[in-house]
Amino acid sequence: MKPNVLMAVIVCLTFIDISICQQANGAAVRLRTNAWEMPGIDVTIDGEAHFFQIDTSSSRTIFDSTLREKLGAFKQRLPVRYFDVTSEVSFYMASPKHLIHLGDWAPDLDIIGCSDLSSRNRDAGRAVQGILGMDIFALSVVRIDFDECVVAFLSSASNESGEALECQFSPDGVPYVFGFYTGFAPSAFRVCTARLFTSIAAPGTMASPGSDRAPVDFTSNERAKMEADARNVIRYTDGGTLVVGPFRRPLSQAYVWTNSMLGMDFLARFVVTFDVANRKLYLKPGRRFAATNHWTSGGLFAIYRTRDPVVIHRVDDWSAGKAAGVEVGDVLLSIDGLVGYEAVRRLNCIVAAGGQKSHPLRLERSGRELVVKLDINDDDLIRGTRKPGPPAGGSKLPAGEPDR
Repeated sequence: MKPNVLMAVIVCLTFIDISICQQANGAAVRLRTNAWEMPGIDVTIDGEAHFFQIDTSSSRTIFDSTLREKLGAFKQRLPVRYFDVTSEVSFYMASPKHLIHLGDWAPDLDIIGCSDLSSRNRDAGRAVQGILGMDIFALSVVRIDFDECVVAFLSSASNESGEALECQFSPDGVPYVFGFYTGFAPSAFRVCTARLFTSIAAPGTMASPGSDRAPVDFTSNERAKMEADARNVIRYTDGGTLVVGPFRRPLSQAYVWTNSMLGMDFLARFVVTFDVANRKLYLKPGRRFAATNHWTSGGLFAIYRTRDPVVIHRVDDWSAGKAAGVEVGDVLLSIDGLVGYEAVRRLNCIVAAGGQKSHPLRLERSGRELVVKLDINDDDLIRGTRKPGPPAGGSKLPAGEPDR
């Protein structure tokens, strides 16, 4: 290609990118979070407000099936990534193209997915009518400010955005940053605003970001077995420190799973800015950067396998679980009437805001069934722990200090 022609192409592409961002310049909407700080916003469709969860692990924007009538003709089925699962979703024409409004900005989307999102309602604490995915983030610089409760759609990242981290993207546009957690090898963490707890990849289960191919030293069958084992087990690490870029933050627990993901226990302590065009994620410590997470598991941690009982594998000495008489090796039959995986979810999602403070646990110990009360007191609700508890706070690594 001749130099002058190449320059014309570059100028044209640059103009297109800038014009897209300028459409969103300054548009802002109120951030809505629940007690677990999972973010969402009200999206306006045909003059009506609908709650959409912000999910940076979703490659596409999705409407709940209750909004199907808002979309046009069926277009195609496409794979969409949720967390660590890829599912086929039906996509429909956006008619008109500027169907959704985010404050004063109406992003230009040709197609929008539609699926039953009712399974997200409990985690969100309200009816989820849509998912705002990475196809929106690709059209604008997006800043999520947990201090001011604002989501802003900008033309560019400013000098006030914070520390710039290099961001990798999977082929479908899902973002990753590199980091490490105590006792585990460094890995690429998927940035996931719809996940409460950070997860750490079990050894051998994760290849490159977004890749479905096995590492060269594992066969496909070996990788499949490792992933099946990891998917069938939810286990938790003891409290450790997560390091991402120049920041480190102690976490009371983390999943060991098939992929490493940054959850809201880390992200909500920052003002987070996504600049997809320049492959950057900006982190600026927020006012609550050093605050303790305000949710609690009562100091109990469980192992769950899909075909086996839920077994308590750790009881913190300072915890409500210890005070209730729970012991390592107890089988958790139910909590608040929930069993299996739902019991594990409830156990690790007892939150500070509202709800009951006394949770009945039905246990099995040495073949005998018993019921204990997990009482979450005021100190638990304020700090997420009882003294002495795990360490609070986060910090920034001094310049030049090695990060491990």
